[in-house]
Formats: sequence, C-alpha cells, structure tokens
Amino acid sequence: MLSGTVLVVDDDPPLLRTMRVFLTRRSYEVVTCGSAAEALEKFQAAPGTFSVIVVDMTLRGMPAEQLIEQVLKIDRHLAVIVTSGYPVRLPLSANSSGRQIVALQKPFTPDAFVQTIEQMLSSRR
Repeated sequence: MLSGTVLVVDDDPPLLRTMRVFLTRRSYEVVTCGSAAEALEKFQAAPGTFSVIVVDMTLRGMPAEQLIEQVLKIDRHLAVIVTSGYPVRLPLSANSSGRQIVALQKPFTPDAFVQTIEQMLSSRR
C-alpha cells in the first residue's frame, strides 16, 4: 500500500466527507477544502506536503483550471486528479513536463477512486 498526503477539493460537503473516509481508511493523510481559494491557501502554506490533489472541475469562485495552474507552479511534479460529473477534456499538454493529470468521471466507486490515487503515486516513484 502506498502512502501520501492527499488534498481533496470539492464544494459538495457530503462528497468531500465521503472521499476523506475512503482515503483515511486506506491510511492516507487527507486535507479537505470546500473551495479553490481555501485549497490554494493550504497548498501555499505547506509546499511539498501534498503528493496528490483531487479537484472537482466545477468549483464555485476560482475555476479549477486556475487552481491547478497555481499549484503546478509551486510543485510541477504534483499528481492531479480532476473529477467531474460532466465529460472532462484535458489539454494535450496536461502530462507534459513531468506533470501528471488524469480525469476521474463522477460517480466513481471508492475502489476506483483509491486505485487512481495509488496509480498516480506509484508512477511518481
């Protein structure tokens, strides 16, 4: 089993709590945020702490794309998982320059969620 600290950003509180439970049960450290601004603040306060960021594509306030761009400026090797209930099209450059960005379509199962995180972490080693 891999370990790491995961930053989960979603403005749906029940889903945010559920994702925290999934990951905590698998021995991950989890930090949750209900907004992109809160996530950016936590990320900037602790650079290098997070192994993976899970971002809902349809956040209110700051667009998810802007959050992802900002965190990747701080840590260009951060693994990024974009979640959405709508089809997600990642830019062709998403995985260039050492950047790992994948999309995970909602609804997803707990196993699919954790498996995606584990794949991202194992490919970073």
